[in-house]
Amino acid sequence: MTIKRDSYGVPHIYAEDNFGVFYGYGYAVAQDRLFQMEMTKRTVTGTAAEVLGADFVEVDKQVRQGFDPDSIRRQMAALSEEHRDVLEGYAAGYNSWLAEVNKRPEKLMPKEFLDYGFMPSRLTAYEVAMIFAGSMAHRYADFNEELNNLAFYQNLRTRYTDDEAWKIVNTVQPLYDSDSPTTVPDDSSLQSGNRQNPTNPPSYLTDRDINPPVRLAMDASGGHLAIASDEERSAYLNKHYALSGNSGTAGFPTTSNVWLVNKHKARDAKAVLVNGPQFGWINPSYVYGVGLHGADWDVVGNTMLAYPAVLFAHNNSIGWGSTAGYGDQVDIFELQLNPENPDQYLYQGSYRFFERRDEQIPVKGQQPTSVTFYRSVHGPVILHDSAKGVAFSKKRAWEDHELETMMAWVDMPKAKNFSQWRNYVARIAININFYYIDSEGNIGYTHGGKYPLRHAQHDSRFPAKGDGSMDWQGWLPFESNPYVYNPEQGYIQNWNNRPARGWRAIDMWWKNWGRVDRADTIIDELVARQSLTAEQVWDINSRTSYADVNVAYLLPYLTDALAGAKQSALTSAGLAELQGWDKYWWDKDADGYFDSAGPAIMEAWLKRLLARVFADDIGDKFFFRFASPGYPTGRITGAVGASPGTKALVRILDQHRNGEISGFDFFNGQDPAQLLVETFTAALAQLQTEHGTDIAAWRVKPHPLVFGVNNFRGVRQTTVDNEMSLPVVMNRGTENNLFIARGSHIEGSDVAPPGQSGFIAPDGSRSPHYADQMELYQRFEHKPLPFSRAQVEQMTEAAVTLRYAR
Repeated sequence: MTIKRDSYGVPHIYAEDNFGVFYGYGYAVAQDRLFQMEMTKRTVTGTAAEVLGADFVEVDKQVRQGFDPDSIRRQMAALSEEHRDVLEGYAAGYNSWLAEVNKRPEKLMPKEFLDYGFMPSRLTAYEVAMIFAGSMAHRYADFNEELNNLAFYQNLRTRYTDDEAWKIVNTVQPLYDSDSPTTVPDDSSLQSGNRQNPTNPPSYLTDRDINPPVRLAMDASGGHLAIASDEERSAYLNKHYALSGNSGTAGFPTTSNVWLVNKHKARDAKAVLVNGPQFGWINPSYVYGVGLHGADWDVVGNTMLAYPAVLFAHNNSIGWGSTAGYGDQVDIFELQLNPENPDQYLYQGSYRFFERRDEQIPVKGQQPTSVTFYRSVHGPVILHDSAKGVAFSKKRAWEDHELETMMAWVDMPKAKNFSQWRNYVARIAININFYYIDSEGNIGYTHGGKYPLRHAQHDSRFPAKGDGSMDWQGWLPFESNPYVYNPEQGYIQNWNNRPARGWRAIDMWWKNWGRVDRADTIIDELVARQSLTAEQVWDINSRTSYADVNVAYLLPYLTDALAGAKQSALTSAGLAELQGWDKYWWDKDADGYFDSAGPAIMEAWLKRLLARVFADDIGDKFFFRFASPGYPTGRITGAVGASPGTKALVRILDQHRNGEISGFDFFNGQDPAQLLVETFTAALAQLQTEHGTDIAAWRVKPHPLVFGVNNFRGVRQTTVDNEMSLPVVMNRGTENNLFIARGSHIEGSDVAPPGQSGFIAPDGSRSPHYADQMELYQRFEHKPLPFSRAQVEQMTEAAVTLRYAR
């Protein structure tokens, strides 16, 4: 087995069998990311407290509660020999390098192990599988806000009639709408058409008062919230959202963008794909670049957390990428406990015992913590309140299919055309959007995932009854998932917007769909030119990364409102500033301030406007959902998008303009035009006090783009002193991929900061590839991704050949 590393340290592995290919992969990963992988392994298996101490016991509990180890082991036992070779080869190669480290720790031991005072452990095939399952499925496909939505609805019911409360819900968090941009074009025969929101609340929500417990906040705060109460964690994350519009520190950054053009729109190429997966900005990067060559494999690209599956890649015939699909695959079921025995719940007319799993969580410096986890027929119990006689259980469409999903992604490089590629997508159970390009200039899209056929009474924004009366009725066929191939418009785009017109919205209140959508910034770029060169397609990223995601929807309303009002010199100047603004948040002169007064005006005005419209109607407890204008002037850990408040505001303004009756008057009888003028005038007066009378000189500071050191559960993957940053936040992918179809092949390139390697030697010296992609990323450049043997040889910086035994 030979590993050839290119000039950016990316390993290309050559071997004669599959075991050898993945042996080399695991060996290279251990060289580059030993500490990161150790902490990732501990994160997904719930063993962080064993090396980090008591502060991480709660993190370990949350992790262990969310998965069934026996299910993963059953799935492993069912794998083919070919797929077992993938996991076992990877683990064997990883452990081979670990043995080298243990022989020469004074040179090869990553410094973080010395700083934290523990040694690296061997990797098993089970843990290789768990790194994928525990992050891609159990973390990034496991979001659910049904309990929080129920608490929101019940709070509204204390303030309004049931009818009014329901109309507010449908206005601020609709299941369907007719205006949101879609990835499958509206003129496509594959669109499923408009669907209506439920006009009345289901009786199971109103026939009794369900008093939901406080929500369990997803803790990715780095431990300082791990030992806090549920109430304290919730309060912290709610405050964070109200300030930043981002749902928690490293909490929900699973948002990505993509755009593709085909041979009808590409000018100097057959087709082009640009993908910007957004995992948050982390050091070492979540992204790992690799080339696999030999046996069944000939593929180059990069992937998240060094998965065996290469997520963003090409095989010279086809290329593929992905974004978070946000299809609703997770439901909460409310269980009534037996008053005589809280270890039982009512199901199909009789009481059943919960399945029970007792575990010991090792804790550094302390005795192990004993924990008991419960499951119902639906899935893991996430809340159990014997005092109230209720429990809540979570059902996931992808559960028991985690490894099938991983292996479908592993096998994807074997596809050579769209039909074969879609067959692999059909095996993937989690809600991922997939994108396709081939060397002939074809492009395509398929929404992946396994979806339930829900009971007719179940409004999927809220929990369902768990007594058996509202169980899932079966599965929707894969053919019903949205897809499109070579659309007539010549392009495909997505920034986590609605896949197709009639596609149901997910229950996450912070990710609902409407006319206001950042995807429009991509669409506007693609339709502005009849054709684009490959470089022009790539260059879209340098503008969408700074584009204001709100002003295009609100400025027309403001302009009309001021045209009908008596304007002061201040409001006239403020409007002129917005109208003359190029609508981008950038600092081209690098003076530490945005280049225009536009960002200052929009943020101050929108924040005030949202408060005027929603604060009194929603109330103090839940106004945090609508408070943030979502601008990047605070620390941002994920992509920026229009906030739920802005989406709801524009929806209400549209309804008022169109004469539609929403059933609830958020303007309290006031003319919305007057409200726009009043809040705009007040915001300008505030800014004048803060910045002086010269509107053109008003400036606000951008926040740096920070590459933090905590992973997706708040567990450290390096020491705090290794946090890095770039001067100005960019609303773009954690990394970017560029695939260009030319002739009979695909050219690939990418950029994945900080760098390929996360290795820090015991003496503190860093790998030369530790941060060598930061400047490329800042300048919106990209590095070549060699594919052929000759291309790899030309870029080879170092090589090693090893013998391995199975």
